[in-house]
Parts: sequence; structure tokens; C-alpha cells
Amino acid sequence: MKEWFKHLHVKLKDAEDNATKATNKKVEELKAQLATIEKNRVSEDSKMVGLKDELRRKEIEYLDALKEKDKEIKAKEATILATKEGMKKIEGLKASTDENLTKFKEESKQKELQHLEATKALQNEIKAKESQLAASSKEETLKSIALDKELKAKEAQLLASKDEMKKLEAQRVATEDKLAKLKEESKQQQLQNLEATKALQADLKAKESQIASFNKEETLKSIALEKELKAKEATIVANKENYKKTETLKASLEENITKLKEEFKQKELQYLEAAKALQADIKAKETQLGASKKDETLKIIALEKELKQKEGVLAQQQDDFTKRIASNEQTIKTLNEKIKLLETATPKTAVATKTSAPTSSKGHKPIMVDKVTCTDMGTGVNAISETCKKEVQTFLAKYDSSYFFEVAPIVDNGGFASLKLIKNKKVGVEDTEIDRISGLANIGLGKARAKAGGELVETYVGEGAKISYALSNIEQDKARGFQIRVYQ
Repeated sequence: MKEWFKHLHVKLKDAEDNATKATNKKVEELKAQLATIEKNRVSEDSKMVGLKDELRRKEIEYLDALKEKDKEIKAKEATILATKEGMKKIEGLKASTDENLTKFKEESKQKELQHLEATKALQNEIKAKESQLAASSKEETLKSIALDKELKAKEAQLLASKDEMKKLEAQRVATEDKLAKLKEESKQQQLQNLEATKALQADLKAKESQIASFNKEETLKSIALEKELKAKEATIVANKENYKKTETLKASLEENITKLKEEFKQKELQYLEAAKALQADIKAKETQLGASKKDETLKIIALEKELKQKEGVLAQQQDDFTKRIASNEQTIKTLNEKIKLLETATPKTAVATKTSAPTSSKGHKPIMVDKVTCTDMGTGVNAISETCKKEVQTFLAKYDSSYFFEVAPIVDNGGFASLKLIKNKKVGVEDTEIDRISGLANIGLGKARAKAGGELVETYVGEGAKISYALSNIEQDKARGFQIRVYQ
């Protein structure tokens, strides 16, 4: 048993060490993953800084280009305004020249009309004078002389008027030539201004197209950069969230592992204490079994009761321990599925086949007359049922104290549940040791059942009945009780 406990302790220690190593390994893997995540996060941050600087540089270049385009546009607008002002001045000069020419034409026309009227009046006077001259030669001569003088004066006046008309005509022609030149110059200036305006407008449209194209290209680049920036920021946020979740899971896992270790140690201590107590009880009972058959029977009965109690307590503890282990394993499995950290498994073993001891019976007389069997006792008890009592009473009514009676106990070869659990769990106890303990327990249980059958014979046959007890148990599946054999 000491070797068993040592072996059990070593296995528990190994299991704890393996769990600790696996946990440490997974923790190291987690740390490596966290370091990788942090490294990626730093790299992403540096890329984000570079992207932000590039975006800022593009924005500055774009703003500078816009400023240059604004300056060019303003310069072109100033040129257009100056051209418009020149056009306004030329148009004003043209309007003033047209107005002066119109006035000069009106004045020339008025003077020409006045000259024509004066000429007509003079001709009328000449005609009148000629008529008067014909009337009287003297008067005609005088009048002719006066008329000649007056005519000469009128002719001189007419010549003066004609000279003035020629001057006015020459002035008019000069004015018209000047006006034609001004019109031609104005037309040329207008054409030049129109060409300059068209060129300016074409250049302005080209600049606007370039600005629009540049704006579109820069907008697309800006949108692409913003999308990439948002994607990088989302990735960084996701990495930070994953980092936080991993840290939380790591802390939770470490806490659960600490709790599991503590609970495992507590259960180990409880199990060792129960095993030590059971070992002490078994040793004490084994020592007591060697005293005497009668005392052995009584002590084995007491041992059976205590053993059943211990088995019940141990089975309950083992069941609780097994459930707790299963729950802890499920918890660890769930954590493993989330972050792939730790995987442990409860060792599974095959159920060992229990070797049944051969049954043997040996009677004191060579001839067995008859036998009766009761197999309806409860598990782990020796109480006789009413059905069994009636069958035995009817059977023994045919015999008296002159016959010999042998009582053989019957036990179920299924074994004890607690010992089976220990055997199946492979906790370090050898199968032969478990079989030996099962055999001892069956011996004690069999003696108690044989004694109950013997007491029943004494009750129905009498105190003088010759009763003996079989040295071995009858092992039978799902049968618990005794067999009474009658010899003659």
C-alpha cells in the first residue's frame, strides 16, 4: 500500500507538472503571439504616420497649386478688366468723334442752305435789276454799274463762301479720314482684344480643366488614402481589442488554472487521507481476522459494515472528484477552443476482468440428501427475506436433528463499486491488490450470510442441530444469499 501511495503521489505530481508545463508553454505561446501583435501594431502605427505625412504633403501641394492657379486667374482677370477699360475708352472716343462729326455735318448743311438761299436771292435781285435795266438805259447804266459793283461784291462774297465751303469740305474729309482711321484702329483693337480674350478664355478653360483634373485626381488619391487610413485604423482597433481579449482570457485562464491546481491538491490530500484511513482500517481488520474464527466472523461483519460505509464515502468522494475533474476538463476544453491554450485529458483504462475463485464445497457426510438456496438478499447486506424464510421452513420441516446441515454463502461476483472505480481509474493501485481486497471483503460478507443461514437452521430444526459452514463462497452472477445442504 505504501508503494501504491508513492506511485499515486508520483503520478499526481507528474500530472501536475505536465499541466504546469503545458500551461507555461501555452502562456509562452500567448506571450509570443502578443509580442507579434504588438510588433505588428507598431509597424502599422509607423505606416499610418507615413501615410498621414504623405497625405499632408499632398494636401500642401494641392493647396499651393490652387494658390498658383488663383494668382494666374486673378492676373488674367486683371488683364481682361484692363482690356475692357481700354475698350470703354475707345468706344467713348468713337462716340465723341461721331457726335462731333454729326454736329459738323449739321453746321455744314445749315451753311450750305444759307449759301443757296443767298445765291437764290442774289439771282432774283439780278433778274430784277436786269428788268429794271431794260426799262431805262440811264438808270440801267447806273444801276448796271451799281449792280456790277454789287454783283462783284456778291461774287466775291460767293467766292469767299465757296472757299469756306471747300475748307469745310476739306475739314469734313479730313475728319472722315481720321474717323475711318479711328474706326480701323478701334476695329483692330477690338479684334486684338477679342483674340486676347479668346486666348485668355481658352487658357482659363485649360487651367480650369487642369485644376478639375488635378482636383479629381487628388480627390481620388485622398479618398483612397482615407480608405486605407480607415482600414489601417480599423485593423489597429481590432488588434487592440484582440490584445485586450487575449489579456483577459490569459488572466482568466491563469486564475482558473490556479484554482484547478488548488482544488486538485485539496482533492489529492482528501483522497490520500481517505486511502490512508482505509489502509489503516484494512490492516487493523486483517490483524483482527487472524485472532479466531468466531471473532474473525464478528469482526469481518463489522469490517464489512465499516468497509461499506468507507466505500460509500470514498465512492461519493471519488464521484464528486470525478465530476469536478470532468467539469474542470470541460472548462479547460472551452478555454482551449477559444484561445488554443491548454489541453489535458483524464487517463482512460480498460476494465480489468475479475478472476473468480473456483467454488468448492465439502460435506462432512458422503451422501447429500437435498439442498435449498436463497439468492434474494440485498447488495452488501445479510438480511433474510420473508420468502426465503418460508422456503427454508418448508424445506427443513422434512428433517430433524439427526441430519447434518452445511451452510455455504453465495456472493455476487460483480465486485464492489468503489474498488471497481479505483481499478478503472488506474490511480496507481495494482489490480492484484484490488482483487485481494475484494476477496477479503467477500470472505467477511460470506461469513455473515452463512451465519444468518445457520441461525435460520437452528430456528426451525432446534438448538441441537449439527451445523457446519463451507470454507469458500459460492460466486454466482446477480445472486446474494446462502445454500443449505442436508447430509445423512
